[in-house]
Amino acid sequence: MRAYAGAAKSGDSNGALSLAFMLRERGDNAAASERAKAAADSGNALAAAVVASWDWDETLDPTLEAALRAGADLYPSARANLAELLRSTDRAAEARAVLEVGAKRGEVEIWLPLGNLYVDELGDVEAAEQAYRTGIAAGDAHCHLNLGLLLAARGDKDGATEQFRLGAAAGDESAARMLRAEPPPS
Repeated sequence: MRAYAGAAKSGDSNGALSLAFMLRERGDNAAASERAKAAADSGNALAAAVVASWDWDETLDPTLEAALRAGADLYPSARANLAELLRSTDRAAEARAVLEVGAKRGEVEIWLPLGNLYVDELGDVEAAEQAYRTGIAAGDAHCHLNLGLLLAARGDKDGATEQFRLGAAAGDESAARMLRAEPPPS
């Protein structure tokens, strides 16, 4: 952290952004936002994408659409947040297109919201299952919970329990809660 702080102090916007990520991991979101905004203000486009994404997470402010669009190709979470914004403003087809671009690029953050969009907006359970399974293979442990819920809804209690177990083992507290629920929801 000292190295990144020193880099930021000397005007290195990438150092400031790296420090912002470390601060956020430690739970100091206010300081993280301050560092990321300073990096963005110095012209760092990736930092601007991060700021837009973090601001969306905090506020769900639809006026962030332009900033999220600008950052979608730089920061996968900005793409996922843009899709969430589009869904929340009744533009599911556009959200799907945005997420599918990220899927083609192999962005891990995309699979969970893409699966959710398939099942919730488009009613395509098969595509949702594939998205969740691809997300799991890519390393998104939160996809276990959603796949488990999908399997439970189909009546596959054993499959659902296994997904909740895998999610809980990976640290997903929501999956752990579902695992403790008897029986899994249908």
